Amino acid sequence: MTYATAQDVAVELGRPASSQAESDQWDAWLARAERNIARGFTQASLVLATQVGLGAPTEDDVRDVEVSAVLRKIANPSGFTSVTRSIDDATLTTRREGPGVDGDPLAITDAEWKILLPVASAQGGAFTVDTLGTSGVHMPWCALYFAALYCSCGADLTNFEYPLYEGGALTEGSEL
Repeated sequence: MTYATAQDVAVELGRPASSQAESDQWDAWLARAERNIARGFTQASLVLATQVGLGAPTEDDVRDVEVSAVLRKIANPSGFTSVTRSIDDATLTTRREGPGVDGDPLAITDAEWKILLPVASAQGGAFTVDTLGTSGVHMPWCALYFAALYCSCGADLTNFEYPLYEGGALTEGSEL
């Protein structure tokens, strides 16, 4: 089940579906858009449903992006940005750019990914690794130094006074 419905598409479009078949088609496109979103989360080592449960992104954010993708598909099913036809001298131009260049008009845009995956929008250079520095109470090999979102040495459990694990206070042979 998708976060958005055919009714959400109808509201944004300003008209109801002309038939049940069109409504079913919108539902199918919404499901494809959601699969594209879920695939992007998987590539970022995240689970869409889990992240929505945590509120990053919200259900409304996902719904908005799904509906936007379907509206783009409705407005331009083939994803073409330019179509030129001439009779004399046989000119034919068909051009495709932007979302859908890869053949999927339901592709999620970069701006939409910034809404869905705010951490992916952080600026960094090639080979940038943020290690949080090496000062403080954490052990040098604490997971925080390797871009994890958790402390593996246990310093967070001692009000950041000393590490507990990985060579800290609870390791055999160590003293407080």
